[in-house]
Amino acid sequence: MKQFSRKPLPVILLLLLRCFSISAQDMLIDPTDSIRISGEGWDEKIITIADFSNFKTIPLNEFSILDHNGIVVRKIRDAEGFLLKDLLSEFHLETDSPKNLSAIVFTCIASDQYCVRYSWNELYNTEIGNQVYVLTKLNNLPISRQKERILMVSLLDFKTGRRFLQGLQKIVIDLY
Repeated sequence: MKQFSRKPLPVILLLLLRCFSISAQDMLIDPTDSIRISGEGWDEKIITIADFSNFKTIPLNEFSILDHNGIVVRKIRDAEGFLLKDLLSEFHLETDSPKNLSAIVFTCIASDQYCVRYSWNELYNTEIGNQVYVLTKLNNLPISRQKERILMVSLLDFKTGRRFLQGLQKIVIDLY
């Protein structure tokens, strides 16, 4: 009678646990249908997916979402989006002095509380601001038909996954 080694069992268990953890992470991202933009000293504004049609959308080339190790975790095809700074232009960011614009920070928060921050200078004074998109279409389907709904990506990042926000729920404007 041939005896079987028990060594593969721990490996199989580890693989199953890894698969479960990926599924559990995906389930934590609640879908969003609107973005609440607020900040001390500014009136709150809510932008819904239906309002996205008011923004100029741009077709985006195929791109990949890379994790912190540079490994492709998702490929995006047939996407469209509008610039985050176009969305933020809904707020008239007036300050006492133009110097104070450098103190503005936009904190973008997902439904799972993951945060991505951009400075005013980063969005309005560098090329990065011309490549940060709120997606309106993904894989040739409108964002309203995506499981996590509102997505945001910074296409000039080397490792795009760090600032690929799924389930964008709110943007908080702070003056530091």
